[in-house]
Amino acid sequence: MPLPEAKSRMAFELGVTEIATNIVRYAYPARPVGELEVRLQLYTDRLEALLLDRGQPFEEPTSPERDPSVLPEGGLGLPLTRRALDVVEYSRSPDGRNCWRLMKRFAEDTSAE
Repeated sequence: MPLPEAKSRMAFELGVTEIATNIVRYAYPARPVGELEVRLQLYTDRLEALLLDRGQPFEEPTSPERDPSVLPEGGLGLPLTRRALDVVEYSRSPDGRNCWRLMKRFAEDTSAE
């Protein structure tokens, strides 16, 4: 199975890192310890990740008007992830787990053109 090109690998790594960082920072605010399960899968045409935790439910942040000349300290990870990946899905399972499904398709090989 051929490895994905560097651009797809880097985009996938960025997205997984951003979501995992958000889970570590925000899913367990009242507890010093929490669990994060990461499942990675390589297919012939894509990379997929499933991130699972039992922290508090994710709530989509509302984006207030911001001064474009001032960079916020946080709040850019999810938009960056959505831009880098082809699929970013969140759900809450009936047993109380947060489930993030992330997917990056490999870029078309244009080297033969």
